[in-house]
Amino acid sequence: MAKTFDNMTDAELKEAARMIVRASSSEAEVRERIARELQYPYGIAVTSHLPTDAVGRQARGIVSTLGGLTLRNGAMVMVMLQGHDGTISL
Repeated sequence: MAKTFDNMTDAELKEAARMIVRASSSEAEVRERIARELQYPYGIAVTSHLPTDAVGRQARGIVSTLGGLTLRNGAMVMVMLQGHDGTISL
């Protein structure tokens, strides 16, 4: 049986959410998959930006290099969740 929010540590929740974000193509998909796959009971804050010029694409490269997240469509993304011990920022 897969782990869900109720039986995950915050570290496990963060890693599972990161994997979902990397495999998703939109903000809506991120929200839906985290809620469904992890049985996450709270609101999920997601914001993304799809670069449209050379500066934005360069920024996306820096974000990725520093461990930031991008969606499958190339958009830079930030996600905030409520964990058991406080806010989790991705």
